[in-house]
Amino acid sequence: MVTLKKSPFRGIRRLWHRLLDTKKLPQNGILLNTDASVVPKTVRYGVFGGVYELAEALLVQACIKPEDRVLEIGAGTGFIGLLSARICGAENVFSFEANPAMERIIRGNYDLNSVHPKLHMMAVTPDGNPITFHSADNLVSSSIFDRNLAGAEVTVQSAALNDLLRDLEPTVIVIDVEGAEIGLMASAEFGTVDRIIMELHPHIVGQDAVDTMLRDLETKGFRVAETVDKNVLLVRD
Repeated sequence: MVTLKKSPFRGIRRLWHRLLDTKKLPQNGILLNTDASVVPKTVRYGVFGGVYELAEALLVQACIKPEDRVLEIGAGTGFIGLLSARICGAENVFSFEANPAMERIIRGNYDLNSVHPKLHMMAVTPDGNPITFHSADNLVSSSIFDRNLAGAEVTVQSAALNDLLRDLEPTVIVIDVEGAEIGLMASAEFGTVDRIIMELHPHIVGQDAVDTMLRDLETKGFRVAETVDKNVLLVRD
């Protein structure tokens, strides 16, 4: 069982690093940029407190194996891709990120760790067509959905999910796409995939949509093996 344990001293840690204006800091063995001129405040404070993407990181460390190939949909800051690459090698991690504003942060974190997963600055969609993407000023809240957040609309190219599943032959999907997982999972022909690590977003798409998605995945052979905070690990036996 994967257990989420947050340090009771995370508030003190966060305050300490804010006062020091810490520019980079390790989390789960991965060095991350925390420079306020580059990195969103929510990310900085999460890293300062030692809790940034902690649930997803715990699931990655618990289930990814050296022989795996990982398709990461929603690279974020590059943290989870780097954590995966540390286990199975950068050549076996294929990361996709739709928000062009994140590229500088992702590549910077890759450089900090001298590890470079295969990054594609593209969305992943059911059909591979260009999409309108809502790039929020708070970069980590960006989404294909218009959530009435401050920011801008951009058109981004996309890759078709089933083409990636066929061509890359991943064994693990790691997905955090602010609600777009609903449509992607409905369209997926999973092929070689036997594990999915997914952040759920009922506050964006509604709990009914999440429940329907999980039931549909169950009919495709995936059961929920672990739940940590808003994240689930689904395993196909």
